Amino acid sequence: MARGRGGLAFAVFALSAQACFAARGDRAYWDSVFNAPVQDASAAELRLEYLDAARRLDMARSPVERRRAQEALDAIQSRAEILILPRLKLRPRLADRAPIGAATVVDARGPSPEILPPASPPPPAPPVGPAAPLREPRPPIAAVKPSGYEADASAAARKCARLSRSAGARGVDTLVIGFEGWTAFDSLATRAAYRYQDAVASGAAARKPGRTLYFGHVVHDLMIPLVDRYGDRFEFIVFPEWTSRGGGSLPERCAAAWMRSPAGPGLAAGRSLVLIGHSFGGDAAHELAAALARRRVPVAAVYTIDPRPRAPFAGFERPANVERWENYYQSWGLAGSVVGGADVNANLSRWGIGHGSLPAAPMILRSLSRRLGRLLAPPERTASNQSEK
Repeated sequence: MARGRGGLAFAVFALSAQACFAARGDRAYWDSVFNAPVQDASAAELRLEYLDAARRLDMARSPVERRRAQEALDAIQSRAEILILPRLKLRPRLADRAPIGAATVVDARGPSPEILPPASPPPPAPPVGPAAPLREPRPPIAAVKPSGYEADASAAARKCARLSRSAGARGVDTLVIGFEGWTAFDSLATRAAYRYQDAVASGAAARKPGRTLYFGHVVHDLMIPLVDRYGDRFEFIVFPEWTSRGGGSLPERCAAAWMRSPAGPGLAAGRSLVLIGHSFGGDAAHELAAALARRRVPVAAVYTIDPRPRAPFAGFERPANVERWENYYQSWGLAGSVVGGADVNANLSRWGIGHGSLPAAPMILRSLSRRLGRLLAPPERTASNQSEK
């Protein structure tokens, strides 16, 4: 019996050592890829993401932290196979994932990171007719979106300005800003949702982000289903609830940058904002709407889900700049609040829904999806839907 246990322990040790050396070999390959001289802003941002994820993996202490860091690293490497490898003509990790037109050599020692000569191009096809105009491709946007944890607030605000300009070049006019509740924001899960939208937009194989140890209700219950339906026809940013505090907060600056016209300080025609908040995030959405009212910036819709005021004895009132406000709350345990002047104040307690499960209520997603669909529809279609408010 002791020899059996010893053999099992040795087998587990051997498998662990083999996996460790395989991962280290893989890291060496990707280090050489990301150290290649590529003069491109998106590739440089992807390299910074890779270095940050590799640092998180090296510093991880628990199995859960290592798993999450490895998943983030795998997602970055998958994006690099689309963005960087075709430009460098590098050998990929696996033969069946080689970029089109690149030579692939696999031997017993594994893939090599050296640069190969490009294959001769196929002969051009005879012209058939005038080429159809192509939509400008969506660049990787995940690295442009701020998280609220940046040490330099001005640099984070500049990210929002870059996001606004990139979306304007692609004809995207709607931004959804979400706020998670107290301790419910998970930066890794939020980044995974951003990368998921990038992958869906590029047509690449995308794995839907799963739930983590944190909650992430706004991301998982609302944002990811909206991405599944509308792809990259809208942009979204999710913040922790505390980022809305104080004048000139990062969410306020991001919203103002989105609504500002590229040609001047005036408002851009056709652009719209949607705010979502759960729990204390509902208070953050209310605070942001009030701050935008002082700037005279319109808000197309606000959805508060079981909002709870962060200040004692405080309440919620709809500002005049909000076109539509829908509030959903419950009275069990951590009870939510009513919003004065809201178009909808729906108490969902009779459905047995609690504070944590309220964002997953199907009626909230249906209403939000319909509202977003009206904002994304052409003007001739939305004109006939004004009476449905």
